[in-house]
Amino acid sequence: MSELTPDDIWFCERMTDSHSNSGYLVTTKTGLKGRTYHKDSLINGKQPVYVEKDGKALRMLCDLDSLTLNGFID
Repeated sequence: MSELTPDDIWFCERMTDSHSNSGYLVTTKTGLKGRTYHKDSLINGKQPVYVEKDGKALRMLCDLDSLTLNGFID
């Protein structure tokens, strides 16, 4: 068996981390840009969305149908 390469180690670390920071970049129906995380569960059928408004970090609960997908967080 060959030794692990740095790429193998990186991949193993990513797998054990369960991509805890992965998710989506979204826009809410009010136009706020934010992010979601795969690790978060729905709360009363709504998705937690992390946004910044007036310089403050906020967590909003949004209907899935009201979010626009802009990108991915790996």
